[in-house]
Amino acid sequence: MRIRGLFLLCISLIGTVAVAGSVVFAVGEWNKWSSASDARATMSVFAGLSRLTEGLSLERGDYNHLLLTASAASSKPNLQRVDDTLAAIDTSRSQLPADIAQQ
Repeated sequence: MRIRGLFLLCISLIGTVAVAGSVVFAVGEWNKWSSASDARATMSVFAGLSRLTEGLSLERGDYNHLLLTASAASSKPNLQRVDDTLAAIDTSRSQLPADIAQQ
């Protein structure tokens, strides 16, 4: 009877160590996944910002020569692409968690 009890105790101890190791591994992977998800959302905002700066420089090239003319005050640039990019940035920012969106 003593050998059976000792064997059951050893098997229970091994099972407890295995479950504890699995829990530690699962918590670590969950933290990595949530960090990657937050980084992905943040990078979508940064991608929108980089598209905005690129769009501004491209749109500036469309009407840069107009700034040198006498009628420069009356000409209006086409800013539709910039407005679309700003709307996409706002949409991406609204999907971020509250603590990241405020930074």
